[in-house]
Amino acid sequence: IGTEELLACGPEVIIQPAMGTGNIRQQQHAAKVFWGRWANLPAVKNNRIYVVEPDTVLRLGPRLPQGAELIAGCLHPK
Repeated sequence: IGTEELLACGPEVIIQPAMGTGNIRQQQHAAKVFWGRWANLPAVKNNRIYVVEPDTVLRLGPRLPQGAELIAGCLHPK
């Protein structure tokens, strides 16, 4: 999905995999800065932008249940 399509959907939550170098915390900050340009998005307004470990959500394997739990936690935080 492209950025324009995503913006048109008005997501309540944005979950993106970590990419390249840098730790998750740094990438989380960078993602919030990037998406902050669209302050009217519900995900931005409600601080619901998450960066997750890519191996748990992008690869089929034994960590798939962990990835599902991670995504569920982003969608339905305690």
